[in-house]
Amino acid sequence: MKIAGGRSLPHAPIGLSIGLEQSVLLVWDRNGGVTLFNQAAEIQASAQFTGLIQGGLSADGSTPAVLLANGTLLLLRQDLSVRLEIAAGETSRAFAIDNHGHHLAISHSTGELCFWSGLGQKGKRVELPRPAIHLAFAVEHPWLAFTAESGLAGCADINGS
Repeated sequence: MKIAGGRSLPHAPIGLSIGLEQSVLLVWDRNGGVTLFNQAAEIQASAQFTGLIQGGLSADGSTPAVLLANGTLLLLRQDLSVRLEIAAGETSRAFAIDNHGHHLAISHSTGELCFWSGLGQKGKRVELPRPAIHLAFAVEHPWLAFTAESGLAGCADINGS
């Protein structure tokens, strides 16, 4: 297999998210570095976030986001400046963002799974027997798939069912 292109980063990435419609790639590292690459594999923007747990990007590439250890979810602009802060709570552990950045889901170490709008309005919540550690929205519908430790896997919709 031939590698089509690549870039060196100051620190090894620990996660990535692809914005297929705009052909952009968001990567993040353990040191809180977040980098957004454009379709030419050039750095479009980079930023540093203290206490970074996870990054993410809507499938259309319009909404980058980062979850911080203090429980804040930051929705970002294309230059990685902060567009909106959501105080999700200190027990926040993982998040997912839908295709267009209209819906968010945040899992907590308590087993709570909370849905939010892309405007920062809290929606329904679901109590899980174990904390969700991986979350992903379905492509066409506002359904969320999740997995948790001890083999739990499931789905929920934004109405909390």
